[in-house]
Amino acid sequence: MYVLRRRTRIEIWAPAKLNLFLEVLGRRADGFHEMETLMASISLFDHLTFTASGHSDLQLSCRWATRVSNSADIEVLPTGQDNLVIRALDALRQA
Repeated sequence: MYVLRRRTRIEIWAPAKLNLFLEVLGRRADGFHEMETLMASISLFDHLTFTASGHSDLQLSCRWATRVSNSADIEVLPTGQDNLVIRALDALRQA
């Protein structure tokens, strides 16, 4: 992971991975899953930008890395508590 800190912004480049094998073993009490996987890193990254603002609301936007001919083929990105980034930011803010 690569992190660049600026005055009111933090940029993070998180390396992508390719799952060569993935087996879901069961659900944990916290709602997440136990799994076994074999993965390989690849030369693609998720780019996250966090910018401080003057209000307490959390806002999330996403640009897809690929283009498709039919936008209906793209799954809708959850923007509320169903999104793990929003949940992580809420937990960070509470801490």
